[in-house]
Amino acid sequence: MNKKSLSFSRIMILAAVLLMLAGLTFSAEAETSANLAADYTGKTVILQSNDVHGALDGYQYMAGLKDELEKRGADVILVDSGDYLQGSVYVADNKGKAAVEMMNACGYDIITLGNHEFDYDTLRLVRTLGKLNAEVVVSNLIDTRAKEPVFDSSYLYEGADSDLKIGFYGEVTSDTKTKSFPGNLQGVEILGREEMYSAARKDIDELEAQGADIIIALTHLGVEDDVPDMSYDLYKNTKGAVGTGTEPLSDDELRSRYMLLDAHSHTVMVKGADDEPIMSTGTKFMNIGVVVIDEKTEKIEKNFLYQLREENKDTAKYRSDIYSNKEVAEEGDRIIAEVDRKYGEKIGETKVDLNGEKGSFSKETGEKVSGNRNGETNLGDILTDAFRWYVLERGESLKTDPDKTVAIENGGAVRTSISKGDITRKDILRLHPFGNTICVIYIRGSKLLEALEAATASLPENSGGFPQLSGMDIVIDEAAKYDALEQPYPESTYYGPASINRVTIKSVNGKPFDKNETYAVITNNFIAAGGDQYYAFKSSGIITDTGMTDEYVVAQYIKEGLNGVVGEEYAEPQGRIKIVSKSDQSIKVSANSLKNRTVRESALKGSAKSVSAVRVSGAKTRLTYKKLSGSKKLSINKKTGKIKVKKGTGKGTYSIKLRVRAAGSDDYRKAEKTLTVKIRVK
Repeated sequence: MNKKSLSFSRIMILAAVLLMLAGLTFSAEAETSANLAADYTGKTVILQSNDVHGALDGYQYMAGLKDELEKRGADVILVDSGDYLQGSVYVADNKGKAAVEMMNACGYDIITLGNHEFDYDTLRLVRTLGKLNAEVVVSNLIDTRAKEPVFDSSYLYEGADSDLKIGFYGEVTSDTKTKSFPGNLQGVEILGREEMYSAARKDIDELEAQGADIIIALTHLGVEDDVPDMSYDLYKNTKGAVGTGTEPLSDDELRSRYMLLDAHSHTVMVKGADDEPIMSTGTKFMNIGVVVIDEKTEKIEKNFLYQLREENKDTAKYRSDIYSNKEVAEEGDRIIAEVDRKYGEKIGETKVDLNGEKGSFSKETGEKVSGNRNGETNLGDILTDAFRWYVLERGESLKTDPDKTVAIENGGAVRTSISKGDITRKDILRLHPFGNTICVIYIRGSKLLEALEAATASLPENSGGFPQLSGMDIVIDEAAKYDALEQPYPESTYYGPASINRVTIKSVNGKPFDKNETYAVITNNFIAAGGDQYYAFKSSGIITDTGMTDEYVVAQYIKEGLNGVVGEEYAEPQGRIKIVSKSDQSIKVSANSLKNRTVRESALKGSAKSVSAVRVSGAKTRLTYKKLSGSKKLSINKKTGKIKVKKGTGKGTYSIKLRVRAAGSDDYRKAEKTLTVKIRVK
């Protein structure tokens, strides 16, 4: 395939403008080497990666699978759905250059952008991808001066030995404006919602006019509820554009002609909750997505995940029975060894394990597991203590009153845990790979309270904006209603609070909080510029950037502030954040009557059947539903609680075990229930 280059004029226009402006998972069965077909003659196979985040050691397996499928007769296309330039020390050290080198070694053909591609600023992004031997497609990234896409919005792939034509287009989440450093998006705009859907429909029309038999969307949107535009939304708003006939395509026809290869939420899925043709591989080469297309019928034949890691965890070992490419492996080993040598210096040790996880709910008990995006952690305490220590001890030119100085780190900036033992520079860079600098914001107490109210609005669900703190104690009532404004913050996807209902600042450095007082808030430049939910920081006060990176400040704190040892005083969180629930969230859950739980087999032949099989009473807040176990013939709608019976299910009785949770309580004995529902097919 020949690379279709980015318009030189567009690059120069964008460069001039920029210079002037100076963590939901669906079950998905995976296949292994043993399950691959013996012969792929007459097949075109698309191999998908997404959210690689600097896992350079996985590219050898992408190249190895490509080699093997080509030996078996396939025409292979390599694609990526975004977030490859950032996420580990191995790509952060060289600003994404290593990722481009590895993708070139593999022979990637078509890619789109993720939000973390913008972590180094848009001008550097354009220059870096200019060295990539692959087509870049993204239709909703617009040059604000030229009023046209920065990269090509779509690309038509024509088969090497067949008449097959596949149209590709790409979309990046509009959430990028708050998930990447806001200043890095100067000179460009990311379209969302209706504007993005309209751009996608235009791409589909143009690709079909060029003769595309199949449409593939490379999407960095995700399927989490807290993002503004999910891949579900894109599919719903574009599926009607596929097909040139006057009649809409049936669901089966759509699945054979249109598919979204998704990213962003690190989901492992081969299809959507309602059988939408959406696939995502997880993160860091947990799997490779495989789409098999028959060149004769010119239809998508099947899609599946090729499992690379022993478990669907990004920390699990790679399987021993997967194909590898020796040359690509050696290139990856070279880059990794070079970075390891550079950052192998020991800066100290820790006597305790430091929690850098996102936070979750236990699969066994359903209870909350604290992480940096849903509660206070010992690692969050150390990081914010480091920020505060540096400014108070080393920031000679910064005039701050220690009693009125606090520090905040957003949970999304904490990228990994640190295990008990030696701490090296590489450990700190893995923890803080973005190169953020430490800033001091002088802000009124009322604005500080607004920022904390907005940053904790999603509790008990995770949020990258959840604050880790030093110098103040707060209480969050996660059951209280978040009183959102009618319009989002300017240039943001988040809604600020109209009133303060959830957060109380109990004290600042042991003294009463005063909303009319001015406080010095030490944080990273991502938050200072209004990243995540922190628009209140950007819109008020005086901001001073120290120029020191978060990685450097944390390393100096361990070496000097703690004399090289993280001790038992950090074994547990310090109790700076207390999460409570003042509302009674008790709920009663039961299965409905047998009559309502009976489905006739004949009704399942044409389409799947939803069954009102769960009754809930007594809940005062939003409910969520989750399938814990049970028949693969049954699934649960996580929002409505309706059970879906897969079409084609034969006569018999099928069981599903459910968890029903009322959001907003720290007492899960009252706030959630489990039950088993039996569905009878007659």
